[in-house]
Amino acid sequence: MKTLQPFDLTTLEMTDYYFIAHLLDRVLVGRVNEDSHKLLLEAIRQNTVLEVHFFNEEKEIFVTRFQDKLVAYTPLEHKEGPEKGVITRSYRLEEKFRDFRGTLKPLGAWGGDLALVVSQENEAYIRGYFAEKGFDTLLPWPKIIDLPRNILQL
Repeated sequence: MKTLQPFDLTTLEMTDYYFIAHLLDRVLVGRVNEDSHKLLLEAIRQNTVLEVHFFNEEKEIFVTRFQDKLVAYTPLEHKEGPEKGVITRSYRLEEKFRDFRGTLKPLGAWGGDLALVVSQENEAYIRGYFAEKGFDTLLPWPKIIDLPRNILQL
């Protein structure tokens, strides 16, 4: 297993990149030099970042919180080939629930400890499906974000 390296954004070996950052209170998605990037810098300064995924066409860098510090995994370098620009990933969590009638997005640094599930099916189907697989902890989105329903407006 590779050793996690301390992370310092000033030494990030990427000049143009996108990011997805999981903070204590929200998720930030953006690109370097956008307003959301300024929010990411502030979150790093305030120590409220749980994990960040930095990526561009050349590489991906995963950063997570470990023992109250941000650490980075070894960067994933994208190799040139017939499918340049296409990255195929398969998470064990997705494979396990392949027959689920909906979409499942693994969350968390290892892609298996938490998932966001979206389906056109009713709640009874969703709860029953996951109960059959041995999972009974399902939290509806409004309970997770703890907002009154009338605040959620498009």
